[in-house]
Amino acid sequence: MYQMENIGFIRLWFGPSNPVVVVLDAECAEGILTSNVNIRKSREFDFSIPWLGLGLFTATGDRWRTHRKMLTPAFHFRILESFVPIIQKQQVIMMEQIRLKASGNGGIVEDIKPLITNCALDIICETAMGVS
Repeated sequence: MYQMENIGFIRLWFGPSNPVVVVLDAECAEGILTSNVNIRKSREFDFSIPWLGLGLFTATGDRWRTHRKMLTPAFHFRILESFVPIIQKQQVIMMEQIRLKASGNGGIVEDIKPLITNCALDIICETAMGVS
């Protein structure tokens, strides 16, 4: 068996022009995720653009930098820590809705997007505006 020691990531190729990087190490992930240089998104992010638009998660370049500068102060660890009970409460509500939909349809939820969208909006409304 091949043992991977001190390897932070692996590059895989799917066809001749589609490399994929798999991050295996927390320090390597931190270096990538905190970089202001390595912000170009892969094609796999394109699926979320119709749903999320071009924001911090999907944008690159100057648009990404603008959104990052606006949002960074709001996501300080201490501020986010105070939101955990709200996020947990909304997650429990969403999971119950998933259970109800699955139980009435042979264990299958046809479209989970509206449930996730509503959960995210409920979290945003309660954390940002104080409205449940």
